[in-house]
Amino acid sequence: MNWIKTNLVAIVSFLLIAATAVQGLRDFGLVNDLQLAAMLIGTFVVIFVPLLKVAWAGALKTGLDLVSAAIVIFIPFVALWISGTPVTRDSVMVIVIAFIKAFATEVGVQIRTDWGATTPKALAADPTLAP
Repeated sequence: MNWIKTNLVAIVSFLLIAATAVQGLRDFGLVNDLQLAAMLIGTFVVIFVPLLKVAWAGALKTGLDLVSAAIVIFIPFVALWISGTPVTRDSVMVIVIAFIKAFATEVGVQIRTDWGATTPKALAADPTLAP
């Protein structure tokens, strides 16, 4: 159970990226592949940034995933500017999924920080944390 709480962000992120890749197996081009690569790099960054015991650590993880989502948005518009490649429905779908992934990261952070706040050790140190 503790393993799931620790790795929930990674599990959900990889499932979302896999679902995105499967959706576009036949139609994705270079732009969409670059978007998926940006999402994957963002996922690895979020996984390997530890959830530190400071107030801003959760914001750091979510912020890094939002930066990844911003890069995912930026890629199709750069392709449009450079080569005139239109922004396709597939690109928009990947953008939406990147923001869903960022939301999932925030949910995972909230689960872990809430779990840490209500452990018996934390409750013994500060009884006001009890629900």
